[in-house]
Amino acid sequence: SLMLEDKALGDKAAGVEHFQTMMARFPDSVWIHVLLGDAHFKQHQDAEARREYLAAVKLMPDLFEPNFRLAYLAFQGGEYAAAVPYYQRALAAKPHHTEANVYLGEALRRAGRIPEAIKQLRRAIEVDPKAGLAYDSLSKALSDSGRLPEAVETLRSAEVQFPEDSSFPAMRARLLQRMGRTKDAEQAARRAAEIMDLRSRRQALGDPK
Repeated sequence: SLMLEDKALGDKAAGVEHFQTMMARFPDSVWIHVLLGDAHFKQHQDAEARREYLAAVKLMPDLFEPNFRLAYLAFQGGEYAAAVPYYQRALAAKPHHTEANVYLGEALRRAGRIPEAIKQLRRAIEVDPKAGLAYDSLSKALSDSGRLPEAVETLRSAEVQFPEDSSFPAMRARLLQRMGRTKDAEQAARRAAEIMDLRSRRQALGDPK
């Protein structure tokens, strides 16, 4: 708690002092490993961060942060199957965490576990309907399993949530074209083009939106 206060106040000297005190008094504390892991993580020292987070979850398996970080490191390294159990443990601690729900679904999809991915990504959208990546991933998982009409409806739902995002109608246009629904595909493609054109005109006028 003192170190969190030091961080909030920007008092590095006090933070170092309190960390050293904690190291001296509680050398086997799980929080030492979490803090060291965070320090390495921020410096992009992935191997060192992974070592500390693994030590933390060995001492306390149900902690959210080290499990979430281990999942992230595995995912970023392309080790999607390895990321899955860490995301699952993170979600056991925080079931409604948006990123953990979404990336568990995406890790399952990339690991080829499509039925599980579909179930998880639907869950992610229930948890946070504004999680754009969840719609993208779910549409791909449904497409991978040959459920193109459901993928189209997923993208249509995404368009309702994100009316200024051209990627969703563009993706829907490609799926509709695969389904042979040419007129619907053309309509979706026009919608994507309209959004892109509107964005370009806003940028030309200096509107950040």
